[in-house]
Amino acid sequence: MQPPKTHNHIELAFEIETDLHELYIALLSQEEIEYFLEEDKKLLAYLPESDWNAEKEESIKKLLQDTFDSIPHFTASFMADRNWNAEWEAHLQPVEISDRFLIIQHQKEYDVKPGQIVIAINPKMSFGTGYHATTRLMLRQMEELDLADKKIMDIGTGTGVLAIAARKLGNRNPILAFDNNAWAAENAVENVAENDVADIRVELLDAEEEIIANLE
Repeated sequence: MQPPKTHNHIELAFEIETDLHELYIALLSQEEIEYFLEEDKKLLAYLPESDWNAEKEESIKKLLQDTFDSIPHFTASFMADRNWNAEWEAHLQPVEISDRFLIIQHQKEYDVKPGQIVIAINPKMSFGTGYHATTRLMLRQMEELDLADKKIMDIGTGTGVLAIAARKLGNRNPILAFDNNAWAAENAVENVAENDVADIRVELLDAEEEIIANLE
């Protein structure tokens, strides 16, 4: 399984205070934007050029207006095909989810608190770096659960971070992690190996077409 070649992207730049980043990321994720860089008083969001059109721009503006009663200023810039993995590696910093979890960039050394669970990832633009609020909230929720004998399915696995976390929290059953993007599934396989966790099966699947579930 090989990830596809990178393509041109659109960069959306929001000049906002740092304490608003999580809210903006959560809102923009509703528009299926998954890639972000957080800088001091600036949030950068990236989406494929093929996904950017007048309808997408208006949809984002409406979402922001409905939330803030006005349209916060942002700029949209064309970004030519580039080495996105190098971009991520240059900017990613360790993310301390809690006293128990720390997400770090693979093959780099960081200070770790005694007893802290470390997850090393190489994101390659996959969702699940720890910067996104939903990832942090999920990991914190997982800390409170007894996962030892649970059956785990990580849908839209991205980097594989949640599946890896479940295993490191003591889950003993086989884990299925899948994504509908080939490059994300490939990335998850690499991160599972990087963290030396066993019995996590990563598949390329589309949840809307392949999965039928009756949840109680």
